[in-house]
Amino acid sequence: MRLSVRKEAIMQSSKIGYQAWAVTFDLALTHLNGIWSMKLYRELGATQMPAWHMLERIRKVFGNSDAIPVGTVEID
Repeated sequence: MRLSVRKEAIMQSSKIGYQAWAVTFDLALTHLNGIWSMKLYRELGATQMPAWHMLERIRKVFGNSDAIPVGTVEID
């Protein structure tokens, strides 16, 4: 059985690397009014469509209050 950090996460089935996802999370969640996919694709050096899809996945998860985990997170 193959284990992955992406399994059952918004990054599942994505060919985009972890670093790009980390940058996307940072930019999407720290800007007061969000970020446009055009600005994100310039930051990532990718094309506009993957940037748009990444932002849509993040917006979908954070727009659904049931999907936001609450509690203590432990990382080893």
